[in-house]
Amino acid sequence: ATLSNWESLNLIPGEANVYFEDAFIGKIYFDTDTTKEELVVGLGVDPQISVKREDKRDFKAKSFFGNNRIVSKNYEITLKNNRNKTVVVKLQDRVPISGNSEIKVDEVETGTAQVDKETQILTWEINLGSGSQVQERFSYRVKYPKRRRINLE
Repeated sequence: ATLSNWESLNLIPGEANVYFEDAFIGKIYFDTDTTKEELVVGLGVDPQISVKREDKRDFKAKSFFGNNRIVSKNYEITLKNNRNKTVVVKLQDRVPISGNSEIKVDEVETGTAQVDKETQILTWEINLGSGSQVQERFSYRVKYPKRRRINLE
């Protein structure tokens, strides 16, 4: 949960018990001295919202081009709301960033996601109706020297 205008609540730094829908979730520490604009509170895993991320191997391609290997990755994320009310879900994933000039990540397709160009974090804000299911997709291609080994899992 993200709280804006939390300053008006007169919270003091300290430990707090977190309850969600009459169930104890756990304890958190409110660090109001270093929190800026929004206060973020973790509510744990919601068992009524399911998330499935699949590597669509049907579209996975490995090829050779000169001294390089090219690997294409295509992912599909499925969200399902098993609650009896609409929820707003913030879904995030990431495209890899190469720290090596020999390894290039390109041809990134992000679908409807907002992309942070610096961190390559993809963000979807999804209004998920009761009992509904949504699928989001993204893909990218990695080109690297065939003498190198990389792990994309």
